[in-house]
Amino acid sequence: MTVKLKFLEMVQRKERQLGRRITYAEIAEATGMTRAAVSKWASGEIVSYRKEMLDSFCKYFECQPGDLLTYEPDSLPA
Repeated sequence: MTVKLKFLEMVQRKERQLGRRITYAEIAEATGMTRAAVSKWASGEIVSYRKEMLDSFCKYFECQPGDLLTYEPDSLPA
């Protein structure tokens, strides 16, 4: 099982909506998270998903949790 992050896709979508670039510092300030935490989400380095973080990102990006995370099952052996 693999959970894939689509965080960067949501950043790009937000940038298109705003018509400008946004920084991780801006996202951190708007969500109440640290810049380091936002950077870990962007790079896919996170190992756990706290509800509070998902809530904050969903509010900021105006999305659902499934817009930020997807599940890809392992392929079955042939």
